[in-house]
Amino acid sequence: MSYLHAELPGPILHSASVFVRTSCVCVCVCVCVCVVTQVTSLASTSDSSKLISGGEEGMVRVWRIGKQSQTLEASMKDHRGSVNSIRVRKDDAECVSASSDGSCIIWDLTTFKRRTSLFANTFFKSVIYHPDESQLVTTGTDRKVRLVNNTHTHTHARARAEP
Repeated sequence: MSYLHAELPGPILHSASVFVRTSCVCVCVCVCVCVVTQVTSLASTSDSSKLISGGEEGMVRVWRIGKQSQTLEASMKDHRGSVNSIRVRKDDAECVSASSDGSCIIWDLTTFKRRTSLFANTFFKSVIYHPDESQLVTTGTDRKVRLVNNTHTHTHARARAEP
């Protein structure tokens, strides 16, 4: 007797497991229900061909959006907390995600790998690119607004946000 295991991604269930049991007598197919996680943030590329979603489990997913189809291109996991904000750069080459785990991660949207990351003692709630895209602007539960150099990811300046 042998078992075949396959992962099936989908837009509602992030993954479902299918086990196929084969023997000389019968073929049995069982679908196991997986825990459904919530989408907590969304962003799209400038041409709307890709949608980037962030989940409560810390996953960032890139979806190719067509007229008749939606295809999962990549799943990127480096956050350990909920993804609260995602922004895509104007040239669609990268995006940044902010998480409750105290990290902001810049992702390469070509290779689907982490370019760099920023860590702080806060739950990041929002992140945006500065209009000239040379810096990131972040906010978190520590009530600080951070301007972060986009190329070196060190804290450039800090200002106290209004309560």
